[in-house]
Amino acid sequence: MRLPASDRLTGEDLATLAQRAIRHARAANRSAATRDDFLSCLDDFSSESTPTQLEWLSLNAVRYASARSQLPDTILPPLSQVMLDNNRIAKERIENRLRELRPQLLE
Repeated sequence: MRLPASDRLTGEDLATLAQRAIRHARAANRSAATRDDFLSCLDDFSSESTPTQLEWLSLNAVRYASARSQLPDTILPPLSQVMLDNNRIAKERIENRLRELRPQLLE
């Protein structure tokens, strides 16, 4: 998805949106969801996670990875700048960023 409204969606958010789009299509007596169904659901959707929470969750997931091969092939900035160092997992940078984020999560 290349829409501003989808910038901070998680995989779980996308799965929820897909399920809602299918229900939307079925309510209109169609067997398959269309792009319009999905966009209608997206307009009405509110993610339960803030950008800070999403970054925290992403960094924690990578924190426990033991090999670069366990991560997605593409990690977009700004996360890639924290998570990776020459395509290797940057554990120290991840830990430092998690320490920076901790006070923001408690607010």
